[in-house]
Amino acid sequence: MSETREPNDWYFVCDCGAKFFHAEQTIDCPRCGERRVASERLTPPWKKLLTVKEAASVLSISPSSLYDMASKGEITHRRVRGSLRFALEDIDDYLQACKREKREAGQDRSIRRPPRPRLKHIRL
Repeated sequence: MSETREPNDWYFVCDCGAKFFHAEQTIDCPRCGERRVASERLTPPWKKLLTVKEAASVLSISPSSLYDMASKGEITHRRVRGSLRFALEDIDDYLQACKREKREAGQDRSIRRPPRPRLKHIRL
């Protein structure tokens, strides 16, 4: 299961109807200018989805490999205005599934292949 992430921005709701996020807890409303103090921290919804390039960087793979995985249905994705987006939670779930598959297959990091023999007749 994915770990819980700490929210990073303060969420504001003003009497004028404005709703917004900001890094500081006390700020003036951008619509009416009234001083507001936030009581809760949330992660803005638009920060939860990663682009293909960002998700590929998190997984340490190429963007083309990520496109291939998404087309085969190996990783959960969303299509937003024609482009793919990935949630951090889905990436975490994919990585956990990879761990389980590896464990179930009997592959363990402690099992190593024998070293390759030296080829003495080849000189570089």
